[in-house]
This record gives sequence, structure tokens and C-alpha cells, in this order.
Amino acid sequence: MEIQSTDNSRKNIVKKHFSNHSEDWDSLYDDSDKRESFTKFELKKRKENVFDLISKQHSMVNGNALDLGCGAGHYLTELTDQGFNVVGADISNEMLLVSSSKLSYLSHEDKKLVCADCYNVPLPANYFDVIICIGVLEYLDKETSALTEIKRLLKPDGDVIISVPNFFKLRNLVNPYYYLIRIWTYLFVKKSAGTHKNDEYNKNVTIDFGKSTVSRYSLTKINKIVKNSGFRITEVRSYCFGPFSIWKKRLFSLEKAISISNFFESLLDYKAFRILKFFANRWVLHIKPKVDG
Repeated sequence: MEIQSTDNSRKNIVKKHFSNHSEDWDSLYDDSDKRESFTKFELKKRKENVFDLISKQHSMVNGNALDLGCGAGHYLTELTDQGFNVVGADISNEMLLVSSSKLSYLSHEDKKLVCADCYNVPLPANYFDVIICIGVLEYLDKETSALTEIKRLLKPDGDVIISVPNFFKLRNLVNPYYYLIRIWTYLFVKKSAGTHKNDEYNKNVTIDFGKSTVSRYSLTKINKIVKNSGFRITEVRSYCFGPFSIWKKRLFSLEKAISISNFFESLLDYKAFRILKFFANRWVLHIKPKVDG
């Protein structure tokens, strides 16, 4: 379905992209689709980290949960299976239709889906025990405004889990193509770097903002954004390294690339190698509201 609009704002571009490619994004999470890619591996690792962090928060079980930017609904189904009273919110009606199909086993009253952007969610304040916002902040132009809205929706002692991509990922730092060419495109031309352009299977999930870009972060930058929004980071999960390339040529098969990534992740368990957390592809962060005083 093509959305006709003369609005070229970042929000509308994101809405149009995810509406037009809802099935492509859905397939990346679909375990029944046996086609493999590093992106699918990366998304699986992200989901594992999110739910591992949730499982550590015993007080959240059977509470109210919001998936803000719920997309195709793959997190919604698991939250529901864990006993949460779940609400999904997304800017794209097409994505919500995909989510709704995954929640078909729920009654109409229990299937709670809301079409809304991250800055103004028509839901009550101080209601949710846990809010997840996964793969969303990098598409926004006002991350602090979104996190402020999340704080409004959250109970005072609630838990929030977010994810963001790393600007200083190791796979870019060891590839001359990125620091000789692509970084200047990112910093000055402001043409979207397109995180999956080298993967034929995932070509439709590339998003092009024209003169803007999908955001990337350092731990220092995301920590500042979190603090300015009234939160504090309580735990950081670093995940995925690679796949490694020289210029535009992949160095390893998919199987080998995944093995190398897992090896780098295993090194994070050792104090001498924890500096690697600054160079992972992405992070999942557990944050909580700051306590006054």
C-alpha cells in the first residue's frame, strides 16, 4: 500500500517506510523463514537480551507492559505469553495489522493496539510496569521527547528497556571504506547509511531519509540523552560484532561471521576485554527513572 503525502518530515518518512515494508520486517523475525542473514541473527540476539533483562525484574511479572514501536508484534506475543497485560503502539497502521494477526488468539477486549507516535501516546500516566522501545530511538528526531513521554506513562518504579545502534562499531573501524568514505557521507552529505544495503535479502528494510540519517550513538551520547530525560542507566548489554568486510567485500561466510561475533561477545565476560562493549554493533539498555535527591 503506497501512502500519498507531500509531508517529507522525518516522522512521515518513517511511517511510510514501515507501512510499505511491514512484511519485510516481519520476515526478519520469522523463525519459520529459513533464509538466513546476519541481520536476522542480530535481531534474534537483541530479542534474547531484552527478555533476559525482563526476566531479571521479578516485580514486573503479571504487570502492565507497553511495546512502544511494536512493529510486527514479535515482542508483543512473547510478553503476552509471559503473563503481562500488553499494549502495543506503533505509528504504522500496516504494522499494527501484522501485530493484530499474531494476537488473533486473544479476545477483542484483550487485544490492545494503538496507532500513535512516540511523542504523544493516548494512554494513561503512571500505568505501565515495564515499557520496551526497541529499534525505535534511532529513527526519531527528538529522542528526549520520546523518553519524557515514556516516563509519563511509566509507574514511578517501573522499568524501561531500549536499544540503540553504535556509531563506533568495530566492523566499521577496521574497514577503510567506512572511515575514508562513508563517515564523510554520514557527517556532511547526510545521506542515509542504510544499515542493510549489502544484504540482498534485506534490501527492502533500508530507509533513506534524503538529507537526514538513521542516528547512531556512543555510550556517552545515549547516557546524556537518558539523563536529560529523567532516567538512569542500570545495565548495558553489548551484542554482535561484524560481519567484517574490507572495502565492500565480506571476509567470511555467514556461519563464520556468526561464530566470530559470538567469540567477541564471550570476551566481554572477562575484565581485560570489557572495553569491547564500546565497539559492539548495538546495545540494549535497562533504564529506570532517576530518584530525586
